[in-house]
Formats: sequence, C-alpha cells, structure tokens
Amino acid sequence: MKLPVEKPYKITSPFAMRENPFQRGKTENHQAIDFISTNDAGQPLAEAPVLAMAGGKIILDFDNYDHKGRWTDGRMSVGNYVIIQHNIGGKIYFSRYCHLKENFVSHGETVEQGQVIGIYADVGRSCGGHVHVDVFDYPAWKPVNYTNWLEDL
Repeated sequence: MKLPVEKPYKITSPFAMRENPFQRGKTENHQAIDFISTNDAGQPLAEAPVLAMAGGKIILDFDNYDHKGRWTDGRMSVGNYVIIQHNIGGKIYFSRYCHLKENFVSHGETVEQGQVIGIYADVGRSCGGHVHVDVFDYPAWKPVNYTNWLEDL
C-alpha cells in the first residue's frame, strides 16, 4: 500500500491508544491512522489531495456532508468519505478515507493506486485538516493496523 497523502507528510495520530482530543483526560483506541501533508518547512496543509492507497472499487462515496451538523449529527462526524474494496494477496480489505471536503470518485468506479480520490479539510469532528484512514478485513470487518503495509513510510 502507498501513502494516502503526498510527501512531505506527517502522521498526526497513529493506530494506537491515545488521549481523546475532545474529552481531555480520557483515552480511546484509535484504530486508524491520521495523515497530513506538509510544506517543505514541515508546516501542515489545511487542505490537500487524498490518494488511494491501493487499487480497487469504490463501494461507497458519501458526499452529503453538512457543516451545520458537524458537532451534533453523528452522520456528519467524519465529513465526506470514500470506501474502497481491495483484493490484496487474495484477501479482501476495505479502506475508508474520512474528513474529505470533496470526493472525486463515485460508487462503482475502479481506482488505481495513487489516484486522487478527494481533498481532505477540517470537516466533521476534527481538530484540523487531515485524512483519517482505517482499513478493515473481510468478512470480519475488524480494523487492521496497516502501518507495516505502507511502502513509503
């Protein structure tokens, strides 16, 4: 799998236990990885392209985000998002890309690894522009720590 953002980049929240950014003093199991693109000086970009980590088929493209419901409507908590089904080594996996300002792909479309699928921004329940990417195995639909699968970390 390739990075979901262009270089230079930073991981702002790894697949691990972390302090909940919205409930200070409480921890949570963050079963995804949050990425940001940066400029050459290492400063975060508020908005940036999001890339498909592997080729596959778009099985869901939610693009009805309503910023007014950002904090009150659970359906809006991750902003717009895209889910891609992948066949990796004969196994089925799904990757979900959240906090998208805009989706550039549609349900049923086939995408290539590295293809731009959207733009991340500070949408949904977030502390700033980033893309939150989780990977699930099939058929269990359990989160997978894919950190070691990324070729260009």
